[in-house]
Amino acid sequence: MFQSPMPAAPSRPEPPQVLFDGEHLQLLYQPGPGPLTVLSFDIMHARANGRNAFARKLCLRNGLPLLGVVPKYPCWYPATEIVRIAEICRRLGRGPVIAYGASMGGYGALRWGKFLGAHHVLACSPQATIDPGQTGPGDRRYGRYFQPAQHAVMAVRAEHVAGQAAVLYDPRFGPDRVQAGLLADLDGVSLLPLPFVAHGTAACLSGSANALAAFQHLIAGDFAALRRQLLARRKLGGRYHLELATAAIRHGRHALAQRLAAPVLATDPLGYHMVMARRAMAVGEPAAAAGHYRSALAAKPGHRIAEMHLAKLVAEAGEVA
Repeated sequence: MFQSPMPAAPSRPEPPQVLFDGEHLQLLYQPGPGPLTVLSFDIMHARANGRNAFARKLCLRNGLPLLGVVPKYPCWYPATEIVRIAEICRRLGRGPVIAYGASMGGYGALRWGKFLGAHHVLACSPQATIDPGQTGPGDRRYGRYFQPAQHAVMAVRAEHVAGQAAVLYDPRFGPDRVQAGLLADLDGVSLLPLPFVAHGTAACLSGSANALAAFQHLIAGDFAALRRQLLARRKLGGRYHLELATAAIRHGRHALAQRLAAPVLATDPLGYHMVMARRAMAVGEPAAAAGHYRSALAAKPGHRIAEMHLAKLVAEAGEVA
């Protein structure tokens, strides 16, 4: 197994090089002495700014070279500009090249990793497609971003997949289960179920040493060891505890739900208050639920779901009054 040089990261690392700047995406390059290259694809909420890319901090800490594909909007990486960065990526990829991304980025890693020179794929909660005609009613999250002309042949197929691909997903989370089902029969794809993390499987890779160990398992093709590692790491994340608390609410175990969620308040106040609002509604305490939604909005102003539920509760309280 390789070992990263793990250089001391400079207090102010040099900004990455912008190798391509198009209408839909940027390609950034961060050199490094490490033994593998990370080809990352960013999430739908990322916005190309010439500085940030998915996994950049991880690569800096491990001394790994990074090729970062960063969107300018939720574009799902259209072919028109991917073909323009292909030769650059193939030329700069050194050692084993891992295509890595989450959600929209996971789609990019699966669909375009091989084309851009990757040998392996680590896709966290990815989509196989956002075409509503293929996803059906089970996943309507991203249909509004589907552009027939731009995404005419977007679905991931077996010939797109680089080497061995690990797809992380939560089988309890319906929309991602639909997407995993679309990928399940593709040669080269291994599904690694990680229950009770919802759409947050990428959090199981948090920590530079943890992610590097995951890359080692991926390159070795040891998916059993990779899943064991990620399941263990999952228990350290707040999302795991919130998902357990949500399950407890569904089963009427409201005191247990409160105990499970309590440790997350300090690290994820938004998530904590959203779950506690759900608990308050389940036990018939709308005023308490409204308080939790207000706290959620204090943690993240403009959160649409919290605003929607709070507005409904306020309106209902007014009607009762």
